[in-house]
Amino acid sequence: MKLFNCNKVKSSKENTVVIMVEGINIIYQVNFSFGLIQEIKLNSLNYQSFCEIIIDSRKSKIIKISCKGFNSYKVEKVLEECFKEQGLKIS
Repeated sequence: MKLFNCNKVKSSKENTVVIMVEGINIIYQVNFSFGLIQEIKLNSLNYQSFCEIIIDSRKSKIIKISCKGFNSYKVEKVLEECFKEQGLKIS
């Protein structure tokens, strides 16, 4: 899960990711749907938060980052910054 390894986003155990927002660690279970267009769903284990990320792997481009629930706007921004660090384009 190299995709989730940057400043405020860290892969922890298998299929989990920790996102730090304002000093709070939000732990997400990660579910992948592989293909040319990848769909990644993040379900928080410790807060009411859910994110959906859609990636076009052919173009290394993020098509969509959408979060709902606890600090959703800030979580989206942290993910966006992380993907930019990884060199992915965001539409």
